[in-house]
Amino acid sequence: MNPQIRKISNSIRLSTLLAVVMALLASSLAGPVKAAGETVSVWVTTGDQTKLLAQQPNLTFGADTTSGLLVNVNANHLYQQMDGFGAAMTDSSAWLIYNKLSTSQRNTLMQSLFSNTNGIGLSYLRLPMGASEFVNGNHYTYDDMPAGQSDPNLNNFSIAHDQAYIIPVLQQARSINPALGIMATPWSAPAWMKTNGSLYRGGLLSSYYGAYANYFARFVDAYSAAGVPVNSLTVQNEPQAKPGDYPGMWMTPANEASFVKNNLGPALANKNVKILALDHNWALPYYGIDVLNDPAAKAYIDGTAFHCYGGIPDFQSITRDAYPDRNIYFTECSSGNWATNWADNLMWDVQNLVVGASRNWAKTIVKWNIALDANSGPHTGGCSGCTGLVTIDQASGAVSYHHDYYALGQVSKFVVPGAYRIASSNLATSSIYSVAFKNPDGKIALVVSNSSSRSQTFKVRWGGQSFQYSLPTKSVATFVWNGTQGEPAISGAPTALTTTAGNQKATLKWEFSIYATSYTVKRATVSGGPYTTIQSNVALPAYVDASVTNGVTYYYVVTAVNGHGESAPSAQVSAIPNPPPVVTATSQIEAESFNGQSGIGIENCSDTSGCGQSVGYTEEGDYLAWNQVNFGTGIKTVSLRVASGSTGGTVEFHLGSPNGTLIASAAVGNTGSWGAWTTVNASVSGASGIQSLYIVFRGGDPATTADGLFNLNWVKFSTH
Repeated sequence: MNPQIRKISNSIRLSTLLAVVMALLASSLAGPVKAAGETVSVWVTTGDQTKLLAQQPNLTFGADTTSGLLVNVNANHLYQQMDGFGAAMTDSSAWLIYNKLSTSQRNTLMQSLFSNTNGIGLSYLRLPMGASEFVNGNHYTYDDMPAGQSDPNLNNFSIAHDQAYIIPVLQQARSINPALGIMATPWSAPAWMKTNGSLYRGGLLSSYYGAYANYFARFVDAYSAAGVPVNSLTVQNEPQAKPGDYPGMWMTPANEASFVKNNLGPALANKNVKILALDHNWALPYYGIDVLNDPAAKAYIDGTAFHCYGGIPDFQSITRDAYPDRNIYFTECSSGNWATNWADNLMWDVQNLVVGASRNWAKTIVKWNIALDANSGPHTGGCSGCTGLVTIDQASGAVSYHHDYYALGQVSKFVVPGAYRIASSNLATSSIYSVAFKNPDGKIALVVSNSSSRSQTFKVRWGGQSFQYSLPTKSVATFVWNGTQGEPAISGAPTALTTTAGNQKATLKWEFSIYATSYTVKRATVSGGPYTTIQSNVALPAYVDASVTNGVTYYYVVTAVNGHGESAPSAQVSAIPNPPPVVTATSQIEAESFNGQSGIGIENCSDTSGCGQSVGYTEEGDYLAWNQVNFGTGIKTVSLRVASGSTGGTVEFHLGSPNGTLIASAAVGNTGSWGAWTTVNASVSGASGIQSLYIVFRGGDPATTADGLFNLNWVKFSTH
């Protein structure tokens, strides 16, 4: 090469290198990178069924605007990591899929269920351990024995029943979606292990706790050997239910805790299987808390599982707030002929399950039967009007897809196991509900529903950009995009800061800031400051301050932080931590205002005397407790507001402990239904001064009697 040419070439290379370096330096000095015009794919299901998980024209993020309804998204805020979405592969579902479809029909359905490209990509299945009510034939377990005989060494244990069609269907599902998770749940222990010698009702004999734990272990090993590894299991399906015509088994929180810590936990310790408590209704958030209150049981338990048949999704957070180091799962909800409006059903599932359960920490969203026939079966006992995600015509093999297939599909097709829920706005007052996720590959999926009676236009804002979309009435859309979230400016001050004072703690919550990467919490003992930072690098918009003294007034502000710096402070709030206040006995004491409990549930209710929530699921020995009730002098009677759809029971009022001084007792009979409220009165003797009060529920053996004693709305003492 000519030396002069080489000299010119080297000069060009040097100038290019300097230009690149200067550009990179300028970029770093300019602050965090901004997102830029990402493409958004859109998939929609409408309530009128004209669009069923149908892809729409792509959108593009553009310049940020703030007018109108805003759905903000912040991918810096990571909540729970998702395990998956799906339904239950009951005996009935597997039997229909395997025996009533041709090979071609079965392959098409399985692709529609489990493939992300050809279907909705279901990623989690719940599997009954033995029979539920949805079985083609007789109820069974894996170690049934003739009446009067037992098998403590499990010599008769066998999963042969499942190998006929359940396991083959599960194997095919896993071949389509290798990431598919399996959750196993028993409806009953073998009859010979139970207090009543029956698969129906009854409890587990403590003498067979060890054998039953080995039964679980044998099941896990057998399924693993068949190529279907079990990821998690629940101790008992609906442990507070007592079905009389399909398998069920009563277990109290104390029963579960004892079984887990002494038997089940050790038996599964080396099998990489998560153990979950409860597996029953939202209305029972304290059940999981009671189990986790046992430290030895808690050591083996991954989390608590919920169903939809009583209570609301928010109750999941009661359990999670009590034990934030343990997980939440949503594991069952059936559709059926009791609700037949397709659009309303779509909205209910999206609002309560996809959005509601997820926003209240659920790692799984799992519906009931994945497939049933046109007669809600096959089933032996139990629900006679349930429907599956799909209906299979036993004669022709034709498959019909229902609203819940599409409700799940709007999230399962786009959110894979390992994704994190991220922050998004929930505009409930405008009937716009949302939940957002960030997948392991960085793609963001935002699900938005419009449950109003009209089309609504909203804007999605992310990383300094936004796009606008109009969603028809009673419809749901999923928006998917990829890119790096920008930080175009310093965050605005956090808004909607609230504080709740408790005993030696103050709980703070606020609305997330769209550009924040973290938050700083500051506190003062004088209004207006000066404030001292008590916690920086707070990852999510909530904080519990446990470094407080009861009776002292504290003032709080919160700031948002990102790569540009720290925001202005939020508006100030205050809190005065204190023990639970003294309750005046002659005031109306709401049942759900208890300071302590054992065994009860909480439900929304309606009563002419006023009733936001009531206490239910009451059984023999359950109780409510108030730490300090001021009876004063001269208390003579007590009134209580009750409702019962069963034979009822007795309520006792004790001082000091559940077995302390008895001051009153009242019989409660059947009032006509669980929502037919009436007032019962009883005389009171021996109550004076400030005392701890225990309301104790009495009735028959909870393992064998009909469900529940009675619901309680409020109590009120009187000097008359």
